[in-house]
Amino acid sequence: EPFAGYEIAQAGALQPDGKIVIVAHAFTDYKVARLNPDGSLDDSFAGDGRTTIPIGSESGLGTFVSDVALTANGKIVIVGNAGKRAGVVRLAPDGRLDRRFSSDGKAFVPHTYGFATALDRKGRILVGGTRDNRPRGSAGQPAEGMSITRLKRNGSIDRSFAGDGVVTVLRSIAGSTGVARAVEVQPNGRIVVAGTHHADFVVARVTRRGRLDDSFSGNGRAITDFALDEAATRPESADSADALAVGPRGAISVAGTAHGRVDIGEAAALARYKRNGKLDRR
Repeated sequence: EPFAGYEIAQAGALQPDGKIVIVAHAFTDYKVARLNPDGSLDDSFAGDGRTTIPIGSESGLGTFVSDVALTANGKIVIVGNAGKRAGVVRLAPDGRLDRRFSSDGKAFVPHTYGFATALDRKGRILVGGTRDNRPRGSAGQPAEGMSITRLKRNGSIDRSFAGDGVVTVLRSIAGSTGVARAVEVQPNGRIVVAGTHHADFVVARVTRRGRLDDSFSGNGRAITDFALDEAATRPESADSADALAVGPRGAISVAGTAHGRVDIGEAAALARYKRNGKLDRR
């Protein structure tokens, strides 16, 4: 066990040299470990192969890690949540907090839950998740919805992206909150995000400036209902998109789960889209 106590590992990344970065969370901390290719702890990382990053929380809400990405020069970017705000951490290759990032290695995105991350060619950080700007006492109202936030390399919000740094891909509706759970950057700089909205798969593409790309499925979004259960409002019929991959020719594959009839239960689900956002029926 890389850490003592109760921790939950959420994501990992493979370095070019074969070393493995693992991120986890516990209580109000992020946890990071790096393993050698043979599985042993890498003592060149934080002295003993592991480090703990106090990230805090808000109003007693939980802290958790969601995703990790590696920069071209070996820095480690971690995205998660500290209460009702996304917490982004950047570490130097040796495991120390990178203090050139937001002065202390930690940046926060208010009113946002972060579930996925990716880096563009300029090293800017994309955070996919849910925008939730509801005031206190309005939990019964829908959150703003499935979102992408972009941070500059120094950790500040990039307000050249969508006007204020955040683009809402699809707005939530009562009883269902849109969530982005995977994000990737295409070679041309356009951003693809996958997630769930109203119990269906959602794939969206935005431009480098943070606008929905109308050349993708007509309005920038493609929604897929696996329809394994005729009773679409039943909880067990919900579909959930959790991962995506962008092919060299622009095809997009999305993986997750689909909930079918009671006698079928949950099933693995995979959809592939052409680069124009239409389902690839081949």
